[in-house]
Amino acid sequence: MRVTHKSLQQSWAQDLQRRLGNLDRLNQQVSSGKRITKPGDDPAAASRLVRLQEVVARNTQYLKNIDEALTVHRATESALGQVYDHLVRAKSIAVEGANT
Repeated sequence: MRVTHKSLQQSWAQDLQRRLGNLDRLNQQVSSGKRITKPGDDPAAASRLVRLQEVVARNTQYLKNIDEALTVHRATESALGQVYDHLVRAKSIAVEGANT
């Protein structure tokens, strides 16, 4: 089998292109600090990452909802405390009025 200079050049050029692509991908990973810079780098890991981001978003919303509920609870508790104080005062006045 005869190997021509042209076929060697094509083989080397393809190999060089592949290596340059790998080098470019590695440079992107190093500069970004991320192993996955686009979904095609690792489709399975990218899919897991998307699911985890969805979980984080849901948990963040849950925390916001809890914070809002606590705010409403505190306001309600304060209002009920004031109502209780007024009822105690009204009872005291009623007892005083009944005793006179």
